[in-house]
Amino acid sequence: MKVGLIGAHGFIGSHVARRFVRAGHEVTGFGRDLDLGRRLVPTVEWRPCDLNTDTDPQIWADRLEGCDVLVNCAGVLQKTSRDDPAAIHGAATCALFDGALKAGVRRIIHVSALGADDDVDTEYSRSKRVADKYLAELDTDWIILKPSLVVARECYGGTAMVRMLAGLPGLVVIPEQANIVFQPVAMDDLTDGILRLSDANAPSRLTLAVTGPAIQDLADIVQTIRAWLGFGPARILAVPGWAMRPAILAADLLGYLGVETALRSTSFKQTEKPNTANHVPFEEATRLKVQPIGTALAHDPASRADRRDARLAAPLIALRVLLAFFWIATGIVTLAGITHAAQADAALALTALVGSTATLAAIIATSCLDVMLGVWLITARDLWRPCAAQILLSLGYIGGLTLLAPDMWADPLGPLLKVLPIIGATLVLAASGARR
Repeated sequence: MKVGLIGAHGFIGSHVARRFVRAGHEVTGFGRDLDLGRRLVPTVEWRPCDLNTDTDPQIWADRLEGCDVLVNCAGVLQKTSRDDPAAIHGAATCALFDGALKAGVRRIIHVSALGADDDVDTEYSRSKRVADKYLAELDTDWIILKPSLVVARECYGGTAMVRMLAGLPGLVVIPEQANIVFQPVAMDDLTDGILRLSDANAPSRLTLAVTGPAIQDLADIVQTIRAWLGFGPARILAVPGWAMRPAILAADLLGYLGVETALRSTSFKQTEKPNTANHVPFEEATRLKVQPIGTALAHDPASRADRRDARLAAPLIALRVLLAFFWIATGIVTLAGITHAAQADAALALTALVGSTATLAAIIATSCLDVMLGVWLITARDLWRPCAAQILLSLGYIGGLTLLAPDMWADPLGPLLKVLPIIGATLVLAASGARR
């Protein structure tokens, strides 16, 4: 069987791709970052696509020619400077379905989301419903799957947020909201179900909730993940929603600019309705017995790397924000006090060499460069480039100031010595910045 898989280098898509390959099927993976896809799942054929812009059914018909089954795992949580949910979940996905019909694809499996309902007013839900309703009206074999929180050893999106919370030492802060309940499902159960539903003799024209057997609130899920990681039980502190509002708004801004985080206003809006549903219809359609996430995780014990990833998730986000703030604030403060900066020992030494005009120009240029590097660090999708630029500029500052004012090394406040741990912190951030 030949499978066309959309969003094949995403969290769910990459697991689906591996499952079909293990079953001996031919998979063509579609995504934007083909280099990432080839690293994650090197055993599939990769082709480019961008659901922000690919709204012509004929484009998809040409791409899907020869495919027996289409599996759509593409999705984004919230609008960013790069992604538009209305296009990705709506116009492009509907064009994808039309293209699949033109190409003669016999079955379409569409991974939607539990909670993409009429009574949940988010752009995420509204855009998801567009494609769900469109597919349900097509004259073809289709399956719409609506998973709750999907848990796997690898984590991304909502699962990454839960893993981050589970990694906090001792005290875990969660929003005080009674409706934050899920029926988390193991990734293996979801991918096994998709594989079975791809069979030509499997049931079709069904919308199925994909949930685990147990209803758990956020605190319980966090404790389950902590147990898997080998951490002791944590004290859970529930705080009012208004107290978390500043953090959520800040996360929305960072997410829009490019920082990947599941701490978004859409995440919390979606949980205003319990994320639960009957798991039995999915079991009956797939002939699977879904398992509690604790049982599924126990089959794949956590490693030292998993524990380190959980512990460092929150500190690395903080480090990125703080380093960006440092560079932006340094540039702004220098520009605001440029007269004072021009009287510093290093500036006076430079003035003696090149004159006051050139010195002021150098101060303005380097200050603007500081601000630009800070903004770049926040908005970059791959961190190594801005981190490398910051390290090179820091080394340049150290070298230049050493030549102009070597006495700064003996300054009690340590202005040059303090640059060294900043370089070290930047190296750590650069090393952590690889995407999945």
